[in-house]
Amino acid sequence: MSGYFQNDSMPVYYTITDHGIEIRLNRPGKKNAMDRSMSEHFPRLLEEVAILPQSVVFLCGTGGVFSAGGDLGFLLDRLDKGFEENRTTMMLYYTAFLGIRELPQITVACLEDSAIGAALCMALACDFRLVASDCRLALNFVRLGISPGMGAVPLASSVLGPSMARKLLLSGNRVSVADFVAAGGAQWIGNKTMEEYKAEFYAQFLGIGPLALAKLKQELCRVGPGTEELYKCLELEAQSQAHCFRDPWFRKKIESIQKGKE
Repeated sequence: MSGYFQNDSMPVYYTITDHGIEIRLNRPGKKNAMDRSMSEHFPRLLEEVAILPQSVVFLCGTGGVFSAGGDLGFLLDRLDKGFEENRTTMMLYYTAFLGIRELPQITVACLEDSAIGAALCMALACDFRLVASDCRLALNFVRLGISPGMGAVPLASSVLGPSMARKLLLSGNRVSVADFVAAGGAQWIGNKTMEEYKAEFYAQFLGIGPLALAKLKQELCRVGPGTEELYKCLELEAQSQAHCFRDPWFRKKIESIQKGKE
């Protein structure tokens, strides 16, 4: 094993359990918010995970929280950077986390407590999602004063349908777990613990040929629903967010959040 295996000193690490591989977002003091450091480590972790023989990868957060989304400090850093630097930074940020789509294993996001903004987008990039009853779900970009990123439009449209996606993205409001599940966004774990449901879910995929699975995942990544739109969208998203970072409305909003007024 290499650098990210059971290494909980890292902002992301992985373990191997009886029901497959678990990738853990690991900033519990910040509700596993996705900062620049996490984005830099994530592709390296994926390289290690991709060569493992297990057929299922669960994407989880430490401390019983999936992720609160983009890190506030990361967003504050964008305020004083130029357009081109921000555009480039955001492209690298998106592609780092969306690299989970290219894993040869089945990917399952385990949504507990919070899956907000960029974190929910990363979950939508996985093959499946499991959701706990109390999880807060939102694509709240516009409420921060920025246009959606992380492939939000094509990913949400592909998984949830265009009508639900448009509603969530244009309003920035939370969606109930019941509505999210009804739209096909996730499987509800019911009264089971996440650990119990993961074990049951994993059992459905025993006995799968690893090469056949890897080839199918390649096809889904290249030509699956929403794929063409996703790759076209990322550059436009990066440009749009770079413009929004220069907007006084965004500055006022993000500084207000920093001061604890919202």
